[in-house]
Amino acid sequence: MTVYLTFINDHHTDTDAEVFTTAEAAIEGARRMAREACRHPEDYEESAIQGWLFHATYSANGDSVWVIAKEVQE
Repeated sequence: MTVYLTFINDHHTDTDAEVFTTAEAAIEGARRMAREACRHPEDYEESAIQGWLFHATYSANGDSVWVIAKEVQE
């Protein structure tokens, strides 16, 4: 079974992760989290990173979110 992990790396908190069952939900969740945390629209930037399904930075401090797919281990 594949799950989709959204990581949130914000300098105000510890790095956190959320688990989703679809890539679409994980990406939308990551995008929503980043936009809600973004204080200056010009700081929001999505970028492609090989091996990741989604990546965005949302602050001048480099705060970011990203999504990866992982197989659940038995």
